[in-house]
Amino acid sequence: MFQKFFSSNPEFKELKNVLTLNKLPLFKDLCFFDVLRFKKQFLSDLYGDGIRVFFSTIEGKKPAGLIHANCGMRYLNRATYPNKIDFIHLAPVYEGFFDNRYNSYILNREEVFKLIEKNKEVYANRLGLSQENSTEYIYKVLKKALNDGVNRKGEEIDDIVGITLGYPKQNSMIFHLEKCAGIDCELRGNIPEYKAKLLEFFNDEKFPYRNLSDAKIEKLKADIKSIKEIKPFHNAIYDFVQYIDEPQEIKRVTETAENYVRGFRLDTNA
Repeated sequence: MFQKFFSSNPEFKELKNVLTLNKLPLFKDLCFFDVLRFKKQFLSDLYGDGIRVFFSTIEGKKPAGLIHANCGMRYLNRATYPNKIDFIHLAPVYEGFFDNRYNSYILNREEVFKLIEKNKEVYANRLGLSQENSTEYIYKVLKKALNDGVNRKGEEIDDIVGITLGYPKQNSMIFHLEKCAGIDCELRGNIPEYKAKLLEFFNDEKFPYRNLSDAKIEKLKADIKSIKEIKPFHNAIYDFVQYIDEPQEIKRVTETAENYVRGFRLDTNA
């Protein structure tokens, strides 16, 4: 029945080639999805790449996602993913007479815990915490920061958002630094001047990474000096600005998308 819905609904034409619901055990854990009409309502209200982001996150192929949806997002409040998935529903970005539109974070708890462990110095520093804090506590503070859009000092956290969403770490930090420095996106076309302005900002009192270790600050400087081209990176799951080539990270996000597309084929005979 559910697959007939995909077949007949033109909005999901591409899903015939990328999704297999039978391979998504966590999908069944959502209590409200026991009712087919709620499944339809939720999925039909996801925008753009939201369906890919939703499924890849609950399956752990992506640590977290930011999904945009219509009124169907309210059904997520009735969902249950014990110790697996957390949702952070932000205030409506649009409120209409018939529906509201929402931005919501979906976090795969286990995968985000791994990210925090791997990048504990950055998470702790940017969230105003100590590296001595437990991963669980940092995760708790992270959720509040994502909900508020700022850390405890009232500072924006685009870098932490990017890392949590699975974007390459150094690219996420450079993106945040660009924003903190007030550099216009148009300057990305003038690489020498762009790099000079970023490097100059290291001496500014608003430089967000001054409390990181000297090694990490020097690594960031070296990465900025290595910028040759600034370009968009986009695949089936990830969409970000790429400033530098982080080979292992780029390989990870590329293989994640490729495996996702290969692994989720709709079995029309099931």
